[in-house]
Amino acid sequence: MMEDGSYASDVTRKAVASWERRKAEAVSRWGSLERLASKCSPETAAKFAKAKGRMKDAKVSAEEFEYAKRLGVMERGVDALEKEALANGYASNDLTWFDLKMRVKDRRASRSETSQEGLRAVFVVNPEDAGYVAATLGHELGEEVIVYTVADIVMMAHENPTALTHLKQIAGAYTTHVDIAGDGEVPW
Repeated sequence: MMEDGSYASDVTRKAVASWERRKAEAVSRWGSLERLASKCSPETAAKFAKAKGRMKDAKVSAEEFEYAKRLGVMERGVDALEKEALANGYASNDLTWFDLKMRVKDRRASRSETSQEGLRAVFVVNPEDAGYVAATLGHELGEEVIVYTVADIVMMAHENPTALTHLKQIAGAYTTHVDIAGDGEVPW
């Protein structure tokens, strides 16, 4: 569909990048686009679903400008969903998941490409949200995720004590920020 170097391809690449950025912002605030749409009226959610279908149709067509146009419609659709959800009294801060900003190595041998870069690790505060997040988030983000609950993290810290868990439990230290740069390995 995209020919390297052409004006149409350049416009489409920029539209895709803009859509992916806007989609990621909305997903990080609301959990998923489906969850955001559920906070809106059925009419608005239906319009967004229709726009999503048209965007998918345009993606498989040979018309790059149409695909770029539909991506712009999707961005405006997310804006409208967020505006309506906020007007309906919902807040984006009631997230069901948080990105841990790290990758966990996949132990399944059948997924060689995933096992090298790892699964995206996410965290849920409410253990009842774990199933929903695990079932929908990977599809929404377009990548595999692994979901941790508070209980999972506490058990892992108990099973594999580190210098950080020792400082927290014995010395009463409190970590406000841990910067994990590069390959996602924790420095301690």
